[in-house]
Amino acid sequence: MNTPKLLKTKAIAAGIHFSISFVIFILMTVWFCLSLYPSFYFKMSGGIQGLCLMFFCDAVLGPLITFCVFNHTKPKREIITDLSVVALIQLSAFIYGFWAVYNGRPYVSIIYSDSRAIILPYQDVKDDKKYSSMNVSEFANSKIKSVPIGIYHIKDKKNVLEPLIKASQEEMEKIDNDTRKHFQMYAREESKRELKKLETEHKDLLLFFMVGKYTMAYICVDKQFNFIAKLDEDNLWD
Repeated sequence: MNTPKLLKTKAIAAGIHFSISFVIFILMTVWFCLSLYPSFYFKMSGGIQGLCLMFFCDAVLGPLITFCVFNHTKPKREIITDLSVVALIQLSAFIYGFWAVYNGRPYVSIIYSDSRAIILPYQDVKDDKKYSSMNVSEFANSKIKSVPIGIYHIKDKKNVLEPLIKASQEEMEKIDNDTRKHFQMYAREESKRELKKLETEHKDLLLFFMVGKYTMAYICVDKQFNFIAKLDEDNLWD
C-alpha cells in the first residue's frame, strides 16, 4: 500500500469535510451570537463554552473520523457506507451539542429581594412552575438586550414574578442604591472611574448586579432598559 498517497487522500477528504463543517459552524455562530447569547450574555451565560462545544461537535469530530476511516482503495459502496456512518455520528453529536447550547441560553433575568439579578438559563426555567407561568407578552417592554428581566417581590401579600417595569419607584431606587453601595465597596477603582464618566454622558443610569452561569458583573442601563455598559466583570468560580 502506498502510505504517503493514502495519507494524502485521507487529508484531502478530511479537509473537504472540515471546510463544509466550518461553513455550517460559522453560520450557526452568527445566529448563536445574535439570538441565543446576545451582547454581554455571551460571556456571562457561557457563550464561549457553548461555541467550543459546537465547534468540537460540528467542525472537529466529523473530519477527524473521516481522516481515520477514509480509504480510497476501498470499493465505492464501502466508502459511501463509511461516510454515511461518519455523517450519522457527526449529526448525532451536533444535535446533542445544539440541544445543550439551546437549553443553556439566557432565558430571563430575575431580581430578588437582595437586589441581585440572576440570569436563569432556559433549562432551569422550563420545568419550574414559579417561572413557567410567566406571561411572556408582559415582558415585551421589560428586556435588556432581548432577554426579559423581571422582579420577584411581594404583592398583595404574595410572592409574585412580574416584569421589572411594574416595580414601584421605591423598589427601583432600592435596587439602584443597594447596587451602588455594593459597587463602591467592591468594584475596582478603574470601574468606579468608568461609571463616573458614564454618568456624565447619560442621564438617570440604573445599576444592576447580575450573576450569570460563569461570570458576574455590574450592568448599566437607562430608564428604558437600553444597555449602556458592563462594569467590573469577574469569573464566578475564581
